[in-house]
Amino acid sequence: MKIGLVLAGMPTYSETFLLSKIGVLERTGHEVHLFAAGSPLQGGPFRRLHTGYDVRLRGVERQLARGLALLRMAAHARKTARLYRLNRRDGLDARRNLISLLNAAHIIGHRLDWIHFAFATTALSLENIGRATGARMAVSVRGFDISLFPLKNPGCYARLWQRIDRLHYISEALYRRALADGLPAQLPAYRIEPAADPGLRDRFRKPPERPDGIPRLLTVGRLTWKKGYVQTLTALAGLKAGGHRFTYHLVGEGEGLEEVLYMRRALGLEDEVVLEGRRSHDETLALVAGCDVYLQYSVQEGYCNAVVEAQLLGRPCIVSDAEGLPENVVDGVTGWVVPANDPGRLRAKVEEVLALPAEARDRIGRAASDRIAGSYSLDAQLAKYIRFYED
Repeated sequence: MKIGLVLAGMPTYSETFLLSKIGVLERTGHEVHLFAAGSPLQGGPFRRLHTGYDVRLRGVERQLARGLALLRMAAHARKTARLYRLNRRDGLDARRNLISLLNAAHIIGHRLDWIHFAFATTALSLENIGRATGARMAVSVRGFDISLFPLKNPGCYARLWQRIDRLHYISEALYRRALADGLPAQLPAYRIEPAADPGLRDRFRKPPERPDGIPRLLTVGRLTWKKGYVQTLTALAGLKAGGHRFTYHLVGEGEGLEEVLYMRRALGLEDEVVLEGRRSHDETLALVAGCDVYLQYSVQEGYCNAVVEAQLLGRPCIVSDAEGLPENVVDGVTGWVVPANDPGRLRAKVEEVLALPAEARDRIGRAASDRIAGSYSLDAQLAKYIRFYED
């Protein structure tokens, strides 16, 4: 099949789930086209990359992108006119219709079996492109686009829910949110969780015990409010006040850096909290393999790839009960789930886990690793995606 995967922009270093999906589909012989808003001068490690108009561009690049979009619209005038008419029928005014045509220009000329929007927000203004081109339409719902975006934009997906042929979701919690937002219950919907390569277990083994004996805690994630770093640091400040020694490593970058830096100083954790910044995937996995406990105390979390990989590498994980995390970690079996927004409960759980004998923590880690390798492997994900597109 010819499958078009639509993104708002070029994949970032943290969006490993998109890169793995493309690889999985191409290994089975499907032809995957990646449509991403961005500069026409931009490249990337993808065989079939098509960049489209991006309002965020400035100067010459924006003019070049707009000119290219107009040329593409002219080259495929019949499909463009069809999309325009469908949009008008839905009540879009001239300005919104023009935005829709510009956003569709790099997609509309391709003959595709499926147009799959990797996030629901990327489908906004493009709800009719499937009918305009004859392709079936699919949408993935993830944390931000179904849990946060509709809070600021009520009813934003009303047209989309009526146009798509299939829904992909990564956790039951997110599917329930989509249903509450108006997704028809009868629409075919498939749960496909993030996957991890079992071979990583051999590449990234736990290093020898450190001679200082100080436990190392670690979190991987963008520095933003929804990852719960303020709550995590508050819990760790309590841990330090109780006489515990530890280091806490944060891998990632983002708009919340200032807040993290301030809270680190305000809570007296400058000697304990290490900001690793942006790391490559291999560097990140090496850090995960070397930690004693992995923490993911998010306020909102659709599922979390980093937790999947931490479990695969056998690291004991403590997570919050935010949305998809209780589906990711089986409480008391492959890790521990703590109520979100309760730093006192998190502190108590970290103390409890650090006090466990090494064998008990290792047993939890092995159970987590075996579960991920068995049920969340790339092969398991491949079978689900084949079913998703071919059913």
